[in-house]
Amino acid sequence: AEGGKVLRYQASTLVDSLDPALSNDYTSSGVISQFMMGLMTKDESGAPVYGVAESEEKSEDGLTLTFKIRDDAKWSNGDPVTANDFVYAWRRVADPATASDYQFFITTACIANACAIFDYLMASGACFLPLNQKFVESCGGNFATSADTLLADGPFKVSSYEPSAMKVELVKNDQFFGASDVKLDGVEFSIITDSQTAALSFENGDL
Repeated sequence: AEGGKVLRYQASTLVDSLDPALSNDYTSSGVISQFMMGLMTKDESGAPVYGVAESEEKSEDGLTLTFKIRDDAKWSNGDPVTANDFVYAWRRVADPATASDYQFFITTACIANACAIFDYLMASGACFLPLNQKFVESCGGNFATSADTLLADGPFKVSSYEPSAMKVELVKNDQFFGASDVKLDGVEFSIITDSQTAALSFENGDL
């Protein structure tokens, strides 16, 4: 189709936030999942599989889980994805000053017997996604408020976004380690709150 292979998707609510620590709705999570990737991700059946991690080791006492990050995992600006990106992001979620609704997730991941569900948490929670500390701090209070203040480590990157926007546009992230397997050129989320309008848009080929 004209404009390349772009998936045009309808969402029924506005994006609340594209900050992984603050996103608290289905639409935001859906957008974030297209341009961010954690240690684990999900396969076609919804089961957890490795994302930017390539392996993991559990200590004999079962208290320590060590993930090895892929050597070719990169941010969309070319920076490598590092262990510090996860440490920084998780500490940010745990910090009361961030006021993240997901603060309890960090606690859940640290309780006894959490290993039984740890892979699923890593694959599902936006709060467990990494953040490039240098980039976030360079954005000041504007982080995650525009395409220029977002950094991706997933298959796509945000090319157009602003708070309360009725459309969020993503394009293929050439820095993604699996870029050769990504068949789409982009993804567009159109915010259409009326179901009849959404149905007509689908019938017209706009979705």
